[in-house]
Amino acid sequence: MSNTIDPAIVLNRLGSTKEDVADTIAAAGVVGLLKEARGCALGNYLELQGYTKPSVFPSVEPATEEEVLVVLVDGWAGVVAPQPVAEFVAAYDRGAFADLVDA
Repeated sequence: MSNTIDPAIVLNRLGSTKEDVADTIAAAGVVGLLKEARGCALGNYLELQGYTKPSVFPSVEPATEEEVLVVLVDGWAGVVAPQPVAEFVAAYDRGAFADLVDA
């Protein structure tokens, strides 16, 4: 069953820093793959929250901490993630949170 809560609300609740975001995802027991639109830790966390086929796309490649991250979730329009989430994804894709990477 698909989540009916606006994904922007879920993203905003992840934390106020990239470390907080990582801690929230880790507490949920989620891991993922680096540089994957589907299957990254954030996408897997959103799927755990009930969203169908979430995909995470940086606005530019390679990911940088200054960019705006857009999270696309099936059934929802593009959602601009808050800065701490964008910073988490950029750092995650560079391997900063190795405990959240599926080996």
